[in-house]
Amino acid sequence: DNTVPTLTLAELTTSNANEDFAKQGDRVTLTFTSNEDLLTVPTVNLGGRAATTACSDDQNCTAYIDMNSLDVEGEISISVAFKNTLGVSGATVTESTNARSITYDRSAPTISVVRIKSSNSDTTKAKEGDAVTLFFKSSENLIANPTVVFLVTPGDNLDATESGANDTWSAAFTMANGNTEGDVDFTINYFDLAGNAGSQVISTTNSSVVTYDETVPTLTNVTIASSNPDPT
Repeated sequence: DNTVPTLTLAELTTSNANEDFAKQGDRVTLTFTSNEDLLTVPTVNLGGRAATTACSDDQNCTAYIDMNSLDVEGEISISVAFKNTLGVSGATVTESTNARSITYDRSAPTISVVRIKSSNSDTTKAKEGDAVTLFFKSSENLIANPTVVFLVTPGDNLDATESGANDTWSAAFTMANGNTEGDVDFTINYFDLAGNAGSQVISTTNSSVVTYDETVPTLTNVTIASSNPDPT
């Protein structure tokens, strides 16, 4: 019998919360089944390096690697070499049977553009009821939603309302009575699709700033006089 063996199942999965990605420390697993008994434990490479492989019986096996800092970023490659009990080699498997691919990403995202403005006629100023909006753009697509907090009241960090998608986002907060006057500070915490955390952002990239002022102006000196010799 010189029938060539095949794999009827080769399913690639990741321990990452996003089934399409893996980051450093995640485990990528290939589960596969042969259509006939295997001679030995197959030789499996994932991402270009040898995987740890074990078989629960003569046809069903599992192989995995834990992603590290030396693994090459990009789509994780598959290679499975196997033989049946007669020593006949199957065609080396190089893709999953469920068409699943997993991308390895170990690089932290960055924020390349950050600017802030107010709905006030002077976009650098805000009063009670004005909306302050933060715009930012990232180096890659981000998990929705980035966490944006406006630090307008000491001890009372106020969550903003985020909108956007992929690499372009905005966050807005309506100024309210009691917010601390002065420059409106903020923080941006964010993750890429693989779950890599970017460095927290606390400043704009174009030097834009919004100053909050809720104090009603007063007149400290008011006089009236006539040009008549008697000014009253």
